[in-house]
Amino acid sequence: MGIEETLEKIGLDKKEAKVYLAVLALGETTVLPIAQRADIQRTYCYDILDSLAKKGFVSFMEKRGRRRYSGLEPKMIKDLLIRKISQVEMVLPALQALYQQTPTRPKVRFFEGREGIEIIHQEILREAKEVWFVGSIEDWAKRFPDYINYVKEQVSRGIKIRDLVKPKDKDALKYQHLYKKPRQEMRFLPEAVNFVTDNMLWNNKLAMVSYGADLYAIVIESTEISQTMRAIYETLWLAANK
Repeated sequence: MGIEETLEKIGLDKKEAKVYLAVLALGETTVLPIAQRADIQRTYCYDILDSLAKKGFVSFMEKRGRRRYSGLEPKMIKDLLIRKISQVEMVLPALQALYQQTPTRPKVRFFEGREGIEIIHQEILREAKEVWFVGSIEDWAKRFPDYINYVKEQVSRGIKIRDLVKPKDKDALKYQHLYKKPRQEMRFLPEAVNFVTDNMLWNNKLAMVSYGADLYAIVIESTEISQTMRAIYETLWLAANK
């Protein structure tokens, strides 16, 4: 993973990452050299520098009527993130109380990109004692080449798994031997059944993942919807081939 991509993962957008790296490389300087090195228009660079200053990644001072910028020392980034985590932890009880105020209303969350799907994977590892899957392991493997490590982690945690996959799914067969019956089982859907999304059921949640041109997923948290999907799943399970 590149430096810019890592900076994006901790909260900077692409242009902010470029400008921050330019400031680091140049040392204390004015906006023009920063804009030139980052290949960004000077007028727009002011806005980006202001945004970075608010986030704590750059500082500035006035010298002889000109603003000069300096970048946050790289080893201080960790301290900056720790402080942000501490701030979140302070308000977490209040946020959780708001989140749980309407338990009867279905909660729907939308996730985009690889990072969004990985959030769902980690949520399943953290919460699930049992997870039911129906879809295509081949499609999953194309987007997540390290998928087998996730499967191994599920098995090592003793999560009960039931997988319904499309017939002749070669990637599914690669890890079927990892399963320890009866806690983990896999069956193959009839030829006539075709799911265009991957679907995961755990607790009272349903995740639906689309691997089309845009990678995205929705998670629905609802007892009623979960029960309905489980009834459909059970029907498919009985019709599937071992």
